[in-house]
Amino acid sequence: MGKLALFALLAACGNNNGGGDDIPDAATLAKCGDGHVDQGEQCDDGNSIANDGCTLCMIDAQRMAAIDATWMLSTVAGTAAPCPSGFDTAAVIATPTDSNGAPTGAPLVSLLDCTANMGTSDKLPATTYSAQIAITNHAMSQTFATSDPQPVDLSDATDKPLDATFLTDGGKFKLTWKLVKMSDGTPVTCDAVDTMARVKVLADPGSGMASSSTLSCAAGMGITSPFVAGTYMVTVSILNNVFTNKGAAPVLTRQIIVAPNGVTDLGTISIPVTAL
Repeated sequence: MGKLALFALLAACGNNNGGGDDIPDAATLAKCGDGHVDQGEQCDDGNSIANDGCTLCMIDAQRMAAIDATWMLSTVAGTAAPCPSGFDTAAVIATPTDSNGAPTGAPLVSLLDCTANMGTSDKLPATTYSAQIAITNHAMSQTFATSDPQPVDLSDATDKPLDATFLTDGGKFKLTWKLVKMSDGTPVTCDAVDTMARVKVLADPGSGMASSSTLSCAAGMGITSPFVAGTYMVTVSILNNVFTNKGAAPVLTRQIIVAPNGVTDLGTISIPVTAL
């Protein structure tokens, strides 16, 4: 049999509809990172190094993504609050960062309607960001509140979420803590009290309407649930798993919570543990 006839026979066998090993088409063979620009790829530099001109088979300069932002304004009681008068804008502020979170460029700002409670930023270059939402007037000359920065990774050119809650009438306490023996002041672990020990932060405004927040002792630090703006006497204590008080630090006086979204740092609290 001649070579031409043999080739025709093999081609016919490979393309029949009755089974067998079909010859794969170009789309099946396409693979990002193989050094060949296949259908659906903008580029292929044969490696997986990011930001080298071609990343994930897309030209870096053309790789874009957006931040899907949602925000809520709320009272300490948990009821929804409207956008404050004169503050009609939610600004999504995205600052490019390096792998360590350090800024590498100027912030990129997208202005959205505050009353919508959600929106999508402008398309941004596909890289990592430190992003936050600010409730402002449209000119951004006045700001009602700004959320804490959050890392947002757009390096895979895929849209990512960013959520924020704004407390219109209050804020929170931040603190770290350590446990010591009441007998001699030497440090002890949370397990010495209980494997499920809790740190309780009691805030008393002096009106008989004290409220509290509990945190896992093992964390060593934390931020409380919200308190209404005002001046408080704060007691930090340690509880066992049935919420029995096992020791308390001296009362902190005149600790002020401000609104909106205030965070008051109580510093490091040393809690003496009774019976130790």
